[in-house]
Amino acid sequence: MTRAPFQSTSPRNLEFLPSIKLSNESIDIGNVSKQKLQRQLSDLRRRSVNSENIPSKSQQEDHLGFNELNNGYSGVLTSSTVSQGIGSHGFGQRYGGVISSLQAELLALKKEYSQLEKQYKQELLRRSDLEQLERTIKDQKLHIRELQNELSDEKRRSKTREMSLRNKNNSESATNEQWKDMLARSEQERRQKQTQLTEKEAECAKLMKQIKGLNSQIEEMKEAEVVSKGKLSKMESELSTNKDQAELIKRLNEENKDLSEKLDRISNELSDNLYNRESAMQEIKDLRRENQEITEKMNESDQTVKQVKESVELLTREKEDIVVERDRLRGLVDEKAEENSRLITRIEEFEVSALDYRSRLDSLELDNRDKTLQLEALRADHDSYKTRESGYIKQLEEKTQTLDKLKKELDILRKERSSSIGSLEDRIKMLDISKKKSEEMISELTRKNDELLRRVHESNEQDEERDEIQAKNVELMELNRSLQEQIDDKIRENQNLLEEIQLKSRALEDGEKDLRASLVMKEEIIVQLNKDVAHAHEKIEAARRNQESSLDQINEYLGEIESIRQEREALQNQVQDLSLKCSKFENARDYLESKLVKYLEEHQLKGLELVLSEREGDLESKNRLIGQSIDVIMREFQVLKERNESILAERQDEMEACIRENDQERLKAEAIVKDQLDELGRILSEKEEVIEAVQREKVGLEALLQEKDQELRVRLEEKGQELSTAVMEVERQKKAEYESQIQYIEERFDEIIREKEEEFEVRIKEMEQQFEAVQLSRGREIEYQLNESREKFEAIISEKDVIIQSLTAEKGRSEEMEAIVQKKEMEIQAVLREKQEEIERIIRENDQERLKSEAIVKDQLEELGRILSEKEEAIEAVQREKVGLETLLQEQQGEVCSIKLEKDDMIARLIQEKKDLESEMRSKDEYLKEVAREKEEVEVFRNKLSESSSENQLLRDRILKLESTLSSLNSENNQLSERIQKLEQERVSCSIIQDQSSPIHSLDFNSSNAKQMYIQSLQNEINELRSLNSDLAERLSELEVSMIHQSPRGRC
Repeated sequence: MTRAPFQSTSPRNLEFLPSIKLSNESIDIGNVSKQKLQRQLSDLRRRSVNSENIPSKSQQEDHLGFNELNNGYSGVLTSSTVSQGIGSHGFGQRYGGVISSLQAELLALKKEYSQLEKQYKQELLRRSDLEQLERTIKDQKLHIRELQNELSDEKRRSKTREMSLRNKNNSESATNEQWKDMLARSEQERRQKQTQLTEKEAECAKLMKQIKGLNSQIEEMKEAEVVSKGKLSKMESELSTNKDQAELIKRLNEENKDLSEKLDRISNELSDNLYNRESAMQEIKDLRRENQEITEKMNESDQTVKQVKESVELLTREKEDIVVERDRLRGLVDEKAEENSRLITRIEEFEVSALDYRSRLDSLELDNRDKTLQLEALRADHDSYKTRESGYIKQLEEKTQTLDKLKKELDILRKERSSSIGSLEDRIKMLDISKKKSEEMISELTRKNDELLRRVHESNEQDEERDEIQAKNVELMELNRSLQEQIDDKIRENQNLLEEIQLKSRALEDGEKDLRASLVMKEEIIVQLNKDVAHAHEKIEAARRNQESSLDQINEYLGEIESIRQEREALQNQVQDLSLKCSKFENARDYLESKLVKYLEEHQLKGLELVLSEREGDLESKNRLIGQSIDVIMREFQVLKERNESILAERQDEMEACIRENDQERLKAEAIVKDQLDELGRILSEKEEVIEAVQREKVGLEALLQEKDQELRVRLEEKGQELSTAVMEVERQKKAEYESQIQYIEERFDEIIREKEEEFEVRIKEMEQQFEAVQLSRGREIEYQLNESREKFEAIISEKDVIIQSLTAEKGRSEEMEAIVQKKEMEIQAVLREKQEEIERIIRENDQERLKSEAIVKDQLEELGRILSEKEEAIEAVQREKVGLETLLQEQQGEVCSIKLEKDDMIARLIQEKKDLESEMRSKDEYLKEVAREKEEVEVFRNKLSESSSENQLLRDRILKLESTLSSLNSENNQLSERIQKLEQERVSCSIIQDQSSPIHSLDFNSSNAKQMYIQSLQNEINELRSLNSDLAERLSELEVSMIHQSPRGRC
């Protein structure tokens, strides 16, 4: 919104204010008296009041509320222009206090004015909201109009379709079935249309409710707008009065200087205002013309209303015609109902007769079915016997072929078995050859080992300590180091014990004798070991004769023999080492004696005391040392004993584990054999079951043949030629079934045989693989056990060597050492004997297991042979059964040929009866169809009548609605006419006031901005009236369309 040019009262806008100029002469302010000025000021104020009260009617209808402001400003300005000359000659000095108070009031008025502007903006926003609501209402009205048009179009289409259907009903060419289809379609369409109409009517009702709500909101907003306008007018009048006072105060200080210039300008503005007045008069004339056009349009709308009333009268007449037609249709309906009752009675009679015929037909059909089934069964049996002949012949040929194939396969299996046995023998020979080669290799290795040992012995003589460290294992090195440390400790302890060293030297000499004796004993042990080796060679040769497949065990025995040889050589080396150590010990004793002598010479007194104390306690110290050495030897002996016991326990555990594994494998093999035997028994039981099933089927077939013979003898007189075709079909089916059964049994039997043969072959292969795997695993286990025993023997021998070395180092304990050595040697011999016994026992167990596995394989081969023989016997039994069935088929063929001749006559007679019954049933079915059609036509006619009555009711409701809308439109039209009259009266009053008013008043009122605002308000009202007229015209057009659509319905 733009601000009016007279809202502000600043000096810049004074040039736009209208002023008074009574004549073209200039006014001399000095000649004007105070009384004259006061009189003019009062006149101006009175005139301003009159000018404010003139456009009161236009202010009520003014939407924007600008007329009051402009009129107030005009009055204030005119009074201010007159009072400009008053401020001269010291007027401001007299009224200074009044001016200050008025300025304060002016500030308060400005605040109120700002508040009023805010309220005005809010009212503008409300007005914009109202305009939006009006737009939405118009859009919804348009939507309602579209929906109503669609409804009218659909109703018109439904009417046209119903008319076409009625015309088709009147036509004689339309059939009853076409009528049914057309009526069903029309009913479906009518129902769809009814649902759509109800939905659209509901939508219209909702929209109407929304429109009513929006209208109520608009009315409320208008009322609020009127109230706000009243408030604004009051506030603006107050502002105008206050502003007039403020402007007077300001202008009294400034107008003394500018009155002359402003009077000239005012004269020019008056001329412009006169020109504007003329243009405004022309615009008023244009508005009168537009009002005349609006009145003409209103008259036209009155005429359309009259036409609508006439159409309503026509609708009432058509309604009466519809009532008459309805009465006539009711009479027709009654007549049709009587006809329908008659038709229903006839239909019931026909239905009773039809039920009788159907019961008779059902009985006849049952008889025919029984006869056809019997004949079909007989023919099926005949064909089945024929097919069985051909099938059995083919089966015999196939069986012979299969027997030949089975014989060939058995020959192939036997050949494969013989070839596998030959391959196994070849493998055994190859193993023997490999054994021999391995023995040769072992002999070469033993020879090479002897050479290596000889070379090692030579190298040991050159560098004894280093060669011993390289020859022995890490454990021997650690034991030697521990012994050396012990020897060093003992040497340090014996530095102060010279006499004990001498005693030990004597004991060493005695120990040398004992060692020589022990060497003699060891040579005897070596001789015994050689004998044992020879005995082991003899056992190996015996084992080779007994068991050809025990190459791994022989290798292990050879390894043990080599270990024994190595032990013998190690004992020889130990004897040499002991002799060397004795010489070293003597050298060490001499060295210690020299050291002690030096020590005593250096420490004379201490050495003498030690010598004396040692001489006095010589016997006690000897006894103490001997007791300590005995304790040490006993501890070492206990440790060795515990080690030997632990080794023996481990050996026993290993042997027990081996025994357990052997038992488990034996149990596994027994379980496998049991499973195989169970499977063989299951296969035999399945074969027996198959044979029993075949026998049962055979017995059942014989029983069926007997029953069929009896049925043929009883029912030959009742059968006919018609059932011959059915008999042939049933016979074909039965043939196919019997052939399929026989083929299935044969295929199943062949599959079972093949599966069992494959299973046996797979099991044989698995058994062979298991046997080979068991042999390999046993050989590996024995190798592993022998290796472990060899390692343990070597560990024991090394421990023994260490013990011997420790014994040689302490020659002072020679007697006890010899006893301990003898005990240890006895223990070694006992351990060797136990090991040899364990080895022999393992060899015996392996032989037993091999024999058991060979026995299991033989048993399995015997079972396979027995299964094959049973298979051949089963095949021969099937062949015998085949021969018996062929003989039965030949006998049944002769009987069937005699029966066929008797069947043909009965079949022809039954066919003729069947045809007669079918013709009768067809005629009755056609009659029933016609009766049903007539019933459906009657029902369709009833539905049409009900639909027409419902449509008539809908038309009545529609007419009532249209009447209500016409009454509402008339009321609205009357309101518009009254409003137009009021506007005309206001316009006339305005023109009268303009004519009667003086030039000053006309100039004040017809200022340019006031005229523009008034004209704008009139144009807005005219536009509103035009919009209302357009709405009325649209409603009238809708009413005309609806009446046009409804008029053909009433006529129908």
